[in-house]
Amino acid sequence: MSGIFNVEESSHPSEFQTSAAEAQAHAPTSTIAREVEANANEVANAAQDAAAAAQTKGTALTGQSPLDRLHNDASVKTSQAVDQGKANVNAAKATGASYIEQAKTIATNAASTVTQTAQSYLPPPSGENGQHTTGDMVAGLQNAGSAALATTKEYLAAAQTTAQPHLEKARDVAATYMPGSATTQTAPVSGKDVAV
Repeated sequence: MSGIFNVEESSHPSEFQTSAAEAQAHAPTSTIAREVEANANEVANAAQDAAAAAQTKGTALTGQSPLDRLHNDASVKTSQAVDQGKANVNAAKATGASYIEQAKTIATNAASTVTQTAQSYLPPPSGENGQHTTGDMVAGLQNAGSAALATTKEYLAAAQTTAQPHLEKARDVAATYMPGSATTQTAPVSGKDVAV
């Protein structure tokens, strides 16, 4: 034994950095120093017993550790960001599909109109039983072909003009959700922007 008032000293200097060790070192008598040491040992034993009991009871008694809370919070926020990203991708797909469907409808309507216009250029039948003759067909087809070509060009230009903004918008919207895009959308998650 070595130390103050014949009290055993530890080889760990941190032990002398506690308030109990300081009180023991500054005690006016050896009796008081021993009482301080005994009280400190009792408190340490009680703390160890409480820690052991809490450890057996688990987090139901002690609650989550700060590290566990951080892990759980990060997991929740990551899941929210993933869900928001999936929703954004689905929205982009739906928007793109809508624009493509509109373009298809415009093209179908243009083709239907061209067919109706071409049929209107056929002359009335001049053959037996209301049949068209070869001459009727050739003359009608030549006239109709010229008119249909002009009308087709007109409708295709109109369809392209009408569809172009929709196609560009679909491309732009889809590009913002593609990985590596310079304009990647962000999704707010608990007040913070998280790149998606």
